Amino acid sequence: MNILFALLSAFILSFVLIPLFKSIAWYFKVLDYPNADKIHKSPTPLLGGAAVFLSFFIISLFAAKELNNMYKALFIAGTIIFVSGLADDIKPFSPIKRLIIQFAAAIILVCGGIYFTFLPNTMLGRIGEIALTILWITGITNAFNYLDGLNGLASGVAIINALFFFIFASTTKQFVLAYVLIVFIGACAGFFPYNFFQGTIFLGNSGSTWLGFTLAGLAVIGDWAVGNPIDLVIPILIFGVPIFDMINTTTVRILDKKTKNMVELLAYRGKDHFHHRLSNIGLGSKGAVFFIYVISIMLGLNALLLQLSQGRANVVIILCVSILFFVLISPLLRVPPQKDEGKGVSR
Repeated sequence: MNILFALLSAFILSFVLIPLFKSIAWYFKVLDYPNADKIHKSPTPLLGGAAVFLSFFIISLFAAKELNNMYKALFIAGTIIFVSGLADDIKPFSPIKRLIIQFAAAIILVCGGIYFTFLPNTMLGRIGEIALTILWITGITNAFNYLDGLNGLASGVAIINALFFFIFASTTKQFVLAYVLIVFIGACAGFFPYNFFQGTIFLGNSGSTWLGFTLAGLAVIGDWAVGNPIDLVIPILIFGVPIFDMINTTTVRILDKKTKNMVELLAYRGKDHFHHRLSNIGLGSKGAVFFIYVISIMLGLNALLLQLSQGRANVVIILCVSILFFVLISPLLRVPPQKDEGKGVSR
């Protein structure tokens, strides 16, 4: 009943808040204006992420007595990511400033006890765990920001990813984590209809970066490797699509010499992402989004299978998933991106 209450209350609150923030966005002109580098054709409000963030924060407080310092650190750092993203939506930041803020927020998580713990218990091992945690947090944060290019894509993938983490948390009796994840799902679900079916409001940088940051933090909080170190692969499988898109797009831009340094790489925006290539082969926007949903579900199901299996079967599953993913995706990488690329936000 607590889980059902959390899901429904987060959904209803988010769903009700969206029209309010849509009006606020129009009043204060917090809008995403169309141009040659963008897909949408008319100015669109950017405060969808505000409704999702507030719904998640408010409903999560019902479990305040159960939340330890890790969750408190996640809420504080997540608030910093959201507020900085909101400021970025109003008046764009430089890429370096955005990255510095993300690093600072990731360090807050580490100070709150949210970091990987799979390396040897030595000074060098601890430094490695902290460095990998910061890289993981900032990487997933930006991966979801990159993924927010088609209506319903970032929020839909976030719901699917969070659902599989919820299943893992429930079956391993991590009930507080399960509660927070179901609140996250409900908050995202309240935003989803307005974005996917109507396209009348966007997450904005405040929403997309917060989604990635929060999910990345919850993935680190969760204990997925009970009695089986190879289960550390589980979060990587679940986040397979955003991780793949970020790595592939970054690699292609470097190899094609579209960017010459880190600053240009962080600033560059173009229609050469995975979802754009899917759309270009004739699937269209909705078809591309559904295709990515299917891949995300497949990866999540394989992550479940990975947890249930033992020994050498784990290696076989990881190998099969990798081959299947490569076979499905590799032909799409040959599809040329749209030519109207640049340093705008692609959507």
